[in-house]
Parts: sequence; C-alpha cells; structure tokens
Amino acid sequence: MKKRIIMIALVILSLLVFASCAEHAEEPDDVTDTETVTEATPSESDVDSDAESGTGTADLSDTSNDTSKESSSDTLKETSKETSKETSKETSKETSKETSRGTLDTKVVTKKTDTEKTPATTAKPETTAPVTEYKPTPHLPSDDPGDGYGLNTTTGGRIHVYASAPSLEYEDTSNTLPFMPLRQEGATDPRGSYNRPQVKESDIAPGLVYNGGVNYSTTYVGYDGFLFCQDTMEDYDGTARIQPFRLNAILNNMQKRNEWVESVGKKMYIVLVPNKNSVYSDYMPSGYPMGTYRRIDQVVEGLRSRGINVIDGRESLLAAKAANPARLLYYKTDTHWNNHGGFEVYKQLMNEVKKDFPNAVAHTRADYQINYAETYMKDQTWYIGYYDATSEIGPVYTLKSGQTAAFAGSHYRDKWGQFQFCYQWPNGYSDHLYYFKWRNDYNTSAPSMYMIRDSYSIALTGFLKDSFYKSTYNWTFYFDKNDILNSGADVIICEAVEKNLLTFLGQTS
Repeated sequence: MKKRIIMIALVILSLLVFASCAEHAEEPDDVTDTETVTEATPSESDVDSDAESGTGTADLSDTSNDTSKESSSDTLKETSKETSKETSKETSKETSKETSRGTLDTKVVTKKTDTEKTPATTAKPETTAPVTEYKPTPHLPSDDPGDGYGLNTTTGGRIHVYASAPSLEYEDTSNTLPFMPLRQEGATDPRGSYNRPQVKESDIAPGLVYNGGVNYSTTYVGYDGFLFCQDTMEDYDGTARIQPFRLNAILNNMQKRNEWVESVGKKMYIVLVPNKNSVYSDYMPSGYPMGTYRRIDQVVEGLRSRGINVIDGRESLLAAKAANPARLLYYKTDTHWNNHGGFEVYKQLMNEVKKDFPNAVAHTRADYQINYAETYMKDQTWYIGYYDATSEIGPVYTLKSGQTAAFAGSHYRDKWGQFQFCYQWPNGYSDHLYYFKWRNDYNTSAPSMYMIRDSYSIALTGFLKDSFYKSTYNWTFYFDKNDILNSGADVIICEAVEKNLLTFLGQTS
C-alpha cells in the first residue's frame, strides 16, 4: 500500500515539474525575436565607427543582454548571451567589410586587406588616408543634344591615354638626332599620395568635380580626357573683374617699368599665356560657359593703351588650334601647355622682337626635328591619385642645325611636386630650376635677353635660348633692376599665365 502511495506521489510531482518547465519555456520566444531583429539591423553609427577604427567588428550585444535578463532560466540566459554575441560579431564583421570595400558614399575609403588569407606573422596591410568627399555633376545629354562638341567624345570613365604619337602634318618626326626626354625614368613611388586614387575610376567622366580640399586643387573633368583646374575658373567665366582703381594702379606700375627699360636703352615685351580652358573652352564640361569679357581683356586693352608691347597668346594659339586641331597645344592631364603651344607664342613674340632687333634669330618649325616622349606634366592626375596610372606624351623640339646654346649655370633649388620627376640634362639643366643662364656662341651678333617668368615659360625656354646670344631666366615676378642691368640684356621679357596676372602685375620693382 505504501509503495502504491509513493508511486502516485511521484507521478503527481513529475506532472507538476513538467508543467512548470513548459510554462517557463514559452518566455524566451520574445528574446529570440528581439535578437534576430537586432542582428539584422545594426546601427549605421556602429558600422561607421568600426570601419574608421579598422577593427572590423561592432558590439551589438547590449540589447540582447538587457532582454535576456528577463528570462528566469539561468541556462537560457547564458545560452542567449553567447549566441547573441557570436551572431552579432559575425554579422558586424560582414557589414564592416562591405563598408570598408568602399563606395564613394562612405566618409572613409580603406583598401581591402588580406588579413583573413594570410598568417598573423605577415606585415601589417597598407591602408589609404581618408579622402575628401567630392560632388559629381554628371553631363546630361539632354542638356546639350548631340553633345554639341563636334569630334569630342567622352572617355568611358577613363582618363585619356595616348596610344601613340599623333600623326601631324608639317613635322619632321625622324629619329636622326638624339633628343632629351621629358621625364626621369623610375623615380615615382607606387605608394605615394599621388598614386592613391581619391575617386573611383568609373566616376572619372565629363562633369565630375573633385574637391581636393586645402592641400590639393579642385579638378574639373571635361571631354575627351581634358582635365581642368579650379584656380582658372574666375578668369574663365568672367565673374571676377579688376576694379577700375586697382587696374589703373597696375597699369601705372607697368608703365613705369616700361619707361625705365627704355631709359636704359632696352625693350620690354609682356607675354600673356592663356589658361588652358581659354583655348580649349569647347572641352569644358557642360554648364560652364566662358565669359565674353574677362580680366585678361581688361589687362590687354589697358597695357596697349599705354603703349606697352603685349603678346596676347590667345591670338596665335586659337589660330593654331583652328588650323590643325589634332596638334594639341596643352597637356590634357595638366594645367600647362606643351612645346607645340610654346612654339606658337614663340613665333608671335619673335615677330615683334625682330622689328626692334633684326639680328635676333627666329626659327621656323621646319628647323626642328620633333619627337614625342612621355611627360611628367600631369598635375591634375597627381591631385586625384592616378599619377602613375595614366600616361601622356609631349612634343620635344630638337634644332637640326646643332647650333644650340650651352648651359651657363644656375642657382640650386630642391625639386617639389611633379617637378621631382622631370628629366635633368647631362649639362645640369632641369625644368624645376628657378634661375639659370644659356649662352649661344653661334648667335654672337644677336641681342641678349632677360626673362621674368612663371612655370609656363618652360615651354618657351628651349626656343628662346637659341634666338639670343645670352639669355637669363628668373622664376619670379619681382622686377630686379640691378640683376637686369648686370645680365647685359637688351630684351626684357615678362611672361605670366592668365591665372597669375594680378600677382605678376602687382609686383613692384
């Protein structure tokens, strides 16, 4: 009898325990649902924070901890916490990886690493620096039916790369004479900042405006691979004018210079080089029309009204472009002109010089062998991080007669920016030098020359050195009367690109 009572009691106790377990087992359903939602929708701030720190994980366990506390079962609580942590870590890892691979909507673009594939002993993977956000303004064909740009075409997202030297008429492109390269070979650093893409290659298309921030220039992507610099835009669109009182002060200053030059028996010529978009305005992206009256017009008219010799480079360059569009006068990926452009303005300048100095030597294109070499001048690709990824060639003019000038010395200057990759001639000449001299003993009866200049004079130097007896080149806008007198020059050339006009004209003696 006692045994039967004990068995009945055990059965009743088992039923009570079973009922209690079933009651508690219903509670964790809400916890599981909450965890699933939390893992599927990690907060944007968590992902951004981990992407910037480089950890690649996000701690999403707080919600599951708070929820799991509501469970009365210690076993379920621990299991829920561990499951939530493991699952959320994996989810966060994947989310962070996708973010770090980078679309241009993210604030930081980090290179994909191979840490999962390699042992822990491998070197720390390289990452790129944060990039400045840019504002893409894509060209819309509906804004300009048929493109309206004649033969100009888009580049399909790639910066233009020359396949070979252009075949142009009236050029002796033989290789009879050796010629100097434009670029120093093997000097770049593949890890340099100029080789870290700041924008996706697929986004480099007409209309893109990349804002380089404080340290880099803003780049405008035009048609057929033309890249333009933001610091020319005020000159280009005509929104900036010189106020009458300031213009008058500038003209007075230049008139005093001219009067002094003539008082010591010399002649002054001002050479104004137009910005690239002043010549190739038809390659600018849509929505950026060129102004009809601009600062350069104010300056040219004002100087000529004072009787000062002005060489307006727009006249010869636009004529040359119309006569032979295939012969590019400026680099597509740089703000500077090339030697083709320099030669056109050289001819225009020498036409004026020979009126005053008949013994000056003016060469024609037929006097030169013209070859093509890769150039270091690609400053716009430097800014957007595609310096080595792009290639452009430039013309090299070599005087066939061999009656060229000898390098007569220079002042040392460290190379900087892309100029660190320019070629240094065996005689010591290099484009980066700021003060140097040439002497051509074949031209002893020709006048001597002194040039105040900026970097655009590089495309003139090779021609001018063989047109005078002695020539001095000073990369400055300061008008140094003593240095001019000491040089023995008869011809004073003051050269400045359009965007430097105010700096150049505002300098005093």
